[in-house]
Amino acid sequence: MKKVALLIVLVFFIGTFARGLIVQFKDEPSKTPIRTFADYVNHLKSVTENGIKAISDEVERGNYKVLWIARAVYLPNGDANLMKKLQKNPKVAKVYPDFIVPLMKPVAEKDAKTPNNWNIRDFAVEKVWKDFHLTGKGIIVGQIDTGVEGDHPDLKGKIVYWRDFLSNSLPVDHPVDSVGHGTHTAGTICGGSASGVPIGVAPDAKIAAARCFSWFGANTHDILDAMQWLLDPDGDPNTTNDRPRVINNSWGGPISHLSVFEDAVKAWVKAGIVPVFSAGNSGPNPRTIAAPAASKLAIAVAALKTTTEVASFSSRGPAVVNGEEYIKPDIAAPGQNVYSAIPGKKWGYKSGTSMAGPFIAGVVALMLEANPNLTVDDVKKLLYKHAIDLGAPGKDNDYGWGVVNVYETVKEAYGKRLPSYDE
Repeated sequence: MKKVALLIVLVFFIGTFARGLIVQFKDEPSKTPIRTFADYVNHLKSVTENGIKAISDEVERGNYKVLWIARAVYLPNGDANLMKKLQKNPKVAKVYPDFIVPLMKPVAEKDAKTPNNWNIRDFAVEKVWKDFHLTGKGIIVGQIDTGVEGDHPDLKGKIVYWRDFLSNSLPVDHPVDSVGHGTHTAGTICGGSASGVPIGVAPDAKIAAARCFSWFGANTHDILDAMQWLLDPDGDPNTTNDRPRVINNSWGGPISHLSVFEDAVKAWVKAGIVPVFSAGNSGPNPRTIAAPAASKLAIAVAALKTTTEVASFSSRGPAVVNGEEYIKPDIAAPGQNVYSAIPGKKWGYKSGTSMAGPFIAGVVALMLEANPNLTVDDVKKLLYKHAIDLGAPGKDNDYGWGVVNVYETVKEAYGKRLPSYDE
C-alpha cells in the first residue's frame, strides 16, 4: 500500500513538472512615454502581444494564458522539443518549465492549549493601537497562499477579494483553506481577539486572498496569474481602491527561480505595492535565502525565536544572483511558536519565516493607515531606519537591518516625518 501511495506521489510530481512551458519575452523600447502605472501596464501588454505574434507558428491557437505582468505566456502543452525551438526565437528572453514552487511548510506546529501571543504582546503592537488609534483600517493586504477559512471567528468579514486558482468548482464568495497555512498567516495580518487574545497586527485591515498553493506547492503560471490578479482584484482597470497596498508572500523557491518572478515584483512596486516575502526555512547555513525574497525589490523577512534571537531555521544570506553577492534578509520579525488562526474555527502554533512575513505585512498596514502617502521606498526606509541592530553591526546576513521596531516605525509614519536614510 505504501508503494502504491509513493507511486501516486511520484506520478503527480513527474506529471506536474512535465506539463507546460512559460515563455518570457525580451523587453522592447516603449513607443510612447511611460508616465503612469497604466502606461507601464500597456507597455507590458504590448510587449507580450508582440511576443505571442512572434511565436504564433509554434503556439496552438487560443491554447495559452497571457501573463503580461512578467512579459510572458503560459503554454500548457509545451514540451522539451518546443522549448528548444522557442529558445532560438529572437523575441524570446527565456523559456521555463512550469516548475513547482514549494510551500514554505512550517518547521513545527502544534494545537493551542493555552494562548501565547508573544509576537503581539512583546513587540508593542497593542501600544501602537492605544497611542495612535491605528489598526490598519482602510488598508487592503494581499496574500498568495493556501487560501483562507473565511468564516473563522477571527477573519469573518475581512476577506474582501478572493480568487481560487486551484479549483473552479468552489463559489467565488466562499474562501476556503484545506491546508491551514494561509489561514494562519492571514490571522497574523488582521486576525481579531476571538480566542481571548489578539492575534493580528492590523485587526481592521482587509485581505485580498489568492489561493494557489496545496501541500505540494504551486505551479509557476498560477502564481504569476495571482500576482497579476492582485494588481486589479475587482477586474475594473478604472478603479484603484481595490488594489492592495502591501502583499504578503509566505512562499519561495531556489534563487534560480528568481528571474521569472522579478518583473512581476517590479510591476507591484511600480503600482505602489509593498512586496513582503518570507526569507525561507533553510537556515542556519549561509546562502540559503529563497526567491523571490532574494530580489533587491523585496522586503525579505527573517524569523525570530525570541525578541532578540534569530531562529536557527531562518534562511541566511548572502544572496548570489547572476554572480552578484549582496546582503539578505532585510529585517527580522517573530516567527517561532506563533499563535494564530487555523481551519476548523480553531487556533494553533506554527513556526517558520512564513509566520514572520505576515507580521511585517501587518506593520506596513499600520504605517500606511498612519500615512497613506508613503511610497514603497518610504516604507522600506522607515522599517530599516528604526530596526534594532543585532548581530554584526549594520546590515547582516542573519537579521538584515535588525529586529523590527514596531512602535518607533509607526510613530514616525504617523508623524509624517520621512527619514534621510540611505540603504
